[in-house]
Amino acid sequence: MRLITIKREQINLIEPMWLELNQHHRNSTHQFRDYYDANTFSKRRKVLLAKDELFILVVEDGSLHVGFCVASINLGVGEIDSLYLKPESRNQGLGESMLGMATRWLAEHGLKSARLSVGEGNEAVIGYYRKFGFKQRAIVLETSLDKSALE
Repeated sequence: MRLITIKREQINLIEPMWLELNQHHRNSTHQFRDYYDANTFSKRRKVLLAKDELFILVVEDGSLHVGFCVASINLGVGEIDSLYLKPESRNQGLGESMLGMATRWLAEHGLKSARLSVGEGNEAVIGYYRKFGFKQRAIVLETSLDKSALE
């Protein structure tokens, strides 16, 4: 297996894996299934491509893509936007390698910290990220607003 960096123009290479990740989040959440149902790759691609700087890693296993990591810098803030490995490619150190490369890239751009978000229902990964120095800084709560909120 090898890790390759791809250009932002090649972002569509991650679409099938991103769809798997989105489905995982949709299946894991207790509160936000509608969000993940409406969250298309087209929308996500638009958000990512609007960021100031973008770093995209893909894990190749022969001719197959089995994982990806996206990191970004926007308005001086570094973020690990996505980290995903197909289940059969986990527990081989690939996630560690991708996270290390992404955080080094952020540091090379002069950033002193990086953040990431863990979706509701996917809290099991928090311990994994803590091993790399990530700490809980805030808890973000969200509600849906409809027309009744305007009354």
